[in-house]
Amino acid sequence: MSKVKFAIALHFHQPTGNFEDVFDKACRLCYKPFFELLSKYPKIKISVHISGSLFDYLDKAEPDLVKSIKKMVRRGQVEMIGGGYYEPILPAIPERDAAGQIKMMSEYLRKEFGVKAAGAWIPERVWEGRLVELLYNAGIRYCVLDDEHLIRSGIDKGATHGYYMTGGKKKIAVFPSSKALRYMIPFKDIRDVFDYFKEAAASGKSAIITYGDDGEKFGLWPGTQKSVFEDGWLKAFFDGLMNYKDIVETVCLSDCLKRAKPLGSVDIDNGSYEEMMEWSGGGWKNFLSRYAEAGRINRKMIETSDKVDEARRKPAKASADDIRLAERELYKGQCNCAYWHGLFGGIYLYHLRKAVYEHLIKADEIAHRAINNKSAPVITERAYDGAREIVMEDDNFSICIDPQSGGVIKELDYKPRAFNIVNTLSRTKEQYHDTMSKKLYYDRFPRHLLRDYFVSASSGIDNFIGADFVDLGGFTKGKYDYRPDKGGVTLVRHGQVSGVKIILSKNIKISSQNELEISYAIDKEGDIGADTVFAVEFNLVMPDLNSIRYYYSADGKPVGGINTKGTAPSSGNFGISDGKDEFGVMLNFSKKPDDIIYYPVETVSQSDRGLELNYQCSSILPRWHSGLKDGKTWNLSIKLGT
Repeated sequence: MSKVKFAIALHFHQPTGNFEDVFDKACRLCYKPFFELLSKYPKIKISVHISGSLFDYLDKAEPDLVKSIKKMVRRGQVEMIGGGYYEPILPAIPERDAAGQIKMMSEYLRKEFGVKAAGAWIPERVWEGRLVELLYNAGIRYCVLDDEHLIRSGIDKGATHGYYMTGGKKKIAVFPSSKALRYMIPFKDIRDVFDYFKEAAASGKSAIITYGDDGEKFGLWPGTQKSVFEDGWLKAFFDGLMNYKDIVETVCLSDCLKRAKPLGSVDIDNGSYEEMMEWSGGGWKNFLSRYAEAGRINRKMIETSDKVDEARRKPAKASADDIRLAERELYKGQCNCAYWHGLFGGIYLYHLRKAVYEHLIKADEIAHRAINNKSAPVITERAYDGAREIVMEDDNFSICIDPQSGGVIKELDYKPRAFNIVNTLSRTKEQYHDTMSKKLYYDRFPRHLLRDYFVSASSGIDNFIGADFVDLGGFTKGKYDYRPDKGGVTLVRHGQVSGVKIILSKNIKISSQNELEISYAIDKEGDIGADTVFAVEFNLVMPDLNSIRYYYSADGKPVGGINTKGTAPSSGNFGISDGKDEFGVMLNFSKKPDDIIYYPVETVSQSDRGLELNYQCSSILPRWHSGLKDGKTWNLSIKLGT
């Protein structure tokens, strides 16, 4: 019977923007008790990856914990694994940023722990072959992926106890993490785990078994604080590792490279772990099309990266300190957790999306100041997936307009607060919704600003909440022509409503440091009928989401709390007010709408606590039918002020 080398690689992470009490809870229930117990077993070796966002917190809030880990590193018990500092999906960000993030982590580990990072943790194990050269050039010599990666790439399931080399002239080692152990540890009986080791040892081969997994399974996942610590699972496991030294020996991953030869070479197919492949429908990047909002965040990230890179090349306008600050903000905005959804909340969690936008907006603004020396609005056109976007920005606003799908505003950044007013999320069908008895509603379009509707006057609030209405003109998602005009952007679409030819134009401009003005003109060749109304949709979100401090108001009077729904009568202005008078959004109309529909948009998503109902934004829909009957041009101005 040979001895099994057991390489434990644990990944500890909290996303950028997570609540401080979550960090506190994770430390109390998981991180501190785990490392405290580990320190009592100095002969048990382990490789550890801690994300930069967690390091940022630990350095300030838990310096004693960091000191304890450093002590275990110095005595050779713990090996620190590198990687992207703020936990980005490496193939999804520009290569220059991936290299920069890995360098930032390597420099941190060298400075704070006195070690050179030989390995890299691959976030969510999202792998593309082109990462090999990137990692090698950054000084990385190994990474951990799932055994499923290698099995899909042609390696026999029984030949994953070791490591393989991958790449061309530049190669790195890949340790396949056992999926079987991921489901055993720390959930199954200890005897099952050691039976797994005994079986491997009985084969007579010198095996390296890698277990790579989330450290939060040890105390933070539901029920594990009791089982792992109170009931003693982890202590029993560590005791077992000491008692069965004749069949299993714990090793750090870099030691394996020195003491064992690779099992062979393999070109690893693009992909991730099996569950991620299922959630994403075959590949992580599918999330960027499945959730339009994830695609928008990703596009914002790439645009910001390009601007930071442009500022980097203009040292006369941007100081080295400015560039370093912009890079750090950009890297924080690349934290992956808000870009997708699997077992837990992900993109459904507003505070994670808010943090990503906040950091990207801050990075963008630093770069914008370096690139542009004028305060007047700058209008640029950008291509994205074969479509065009228009970006208009000045010192206070950055506005992303989509002329290809409804002429909507899909991002409205208010720079003084580093806040995206359209950080919304539409209601998307999820597979797990089929288990619910409650009827759910799904949106036809992403929840943006200035989506134009011609609908029957009989379509009321329930029709809009349930997305159960007939679009009479095709303006909701149709393509608009566009041109720079009058200090802003004018969008025009030709269509028909009830057989009557319509030309709808809307001009969007920044009218002051805290206000946009949207000017509509509807040219009609006849009477479109008294039973038809025109409506403009505003989906808005506040900094503190649906806090009780926010309420709807009309003509200066409260209408209802932000979590209420209703139809308000004709008013000269309508919006969301803030009881603390810090930030609100008000719509002022040149023509009073006949009524105003308002309601909360809520999604149902899966989390570690089960299915949750989450407020995502408020939808405000002013509607007009007076004045649309004749063939004259109908004009309207709406001012959106913060």
